[in-house]
Amino acid sequence: MIIDKREYNSQLPSELYFAGFTTVPMMLETGDYILSNDRAVERKAISTRDIHESLRSGRLKDQLRRMSTVFRQPYLLIEGSNDEEFSIKKLNSSWNYVTKEQYQLNVRRGVIELLKKFPSVRVIWSHNPQETVQLFLSLKEDQIEPDI
Repeated sequence: MIIDKREYNSQLPSELYFAGFTTVPMMLETGDYILSNDRAVERKAISTRDIHESLRSGRLKDQLRRMSTVFRQPYLLIEGSNDEEFSIKKLNSSWNYVTKEQYQLNVRRGVIELLKKFPSVRVIWSHNPQETVQLFLSLKEDQIEPDI
């Protein structure tokens, strides 16, 4: 599996390595995790501003557009963390520019709008990195390793 080097700031790459995945760090232009030549995953964390900021800035739209053109099976992973309740209602108090309800609504609306524009993108949800490992095991089943 090829993993974008920027993802190594998160817990998931080490969880994948300890679960027995062969991981290859590379600077990727499209996707965060390349599972096969057909499947790629863009990971967005609930516990950080990543999903909200990516939606607000238009970065997620660009990322999904690129993935949709390069991969037959693009995935958007929305991942929680072990330290929080699994909900897009979660809001760090430092993000006081928006209420919890506004944040939740903005994220939901943004994801729905993107899915209408990119119907080939599948959304997968994970409670934490350990659950993501299990999802990746399933997604990689019967898939050959991606070309480097």
